[in-house]
Amino acid sequence: MPAMDWTDSQVGLFIAGMARSYLLHLFFSRGITMNRIYILALLLILPLTAYSGTLSGPRKITLIGCHKDFEVCYVSVSGPNLGPAGCATTSIRWPAISAMNGKNTLELLTSAYMAGKMVNFFVSDTCLAVDPNFPTFDWYNITDQ
Repeated sequence: MPAMDWTDSQVGLFIAGMARSYLLHLFFSRGITMNRIYILALLLILPLTAYSGTLSGPRKITLIGCHKDFEVCYVSVSGPNLGPAGCATTSIRWPAISAMNGKNTLELLTSAYMAGKMVNFFVSDTCLAVDPNFPTFDWYNITDQ
């Protein structure tokens, strides 16, 4: 029998599929009750509502800064506007002090800007609460392309 060369992602998908099959078997092997249907429906819906937003795709940071009179920092990025209709712009903002990783975000995005790296933002479906004319993001990552 020839050896199979699986990539890490293929192995991960295989293990996830086997785990899902086993959990479904355990879940339904004792009969279907209304409580189990409610739990299953909740488990299926929860991942869809946990992250609502849009992935920006790789963007170049063209401007970075912070307001001196209140805690908001911002980056302007290349490409089309981001965010919901009420606040869509190319300037993405976040609370630099009250957000748990606000200062770290400023440091990492400044490093990305200085190094000429691209950034992917997961832009929130809601505008920034403290500055509602601008979009905000839930997470980001820095990439070469």
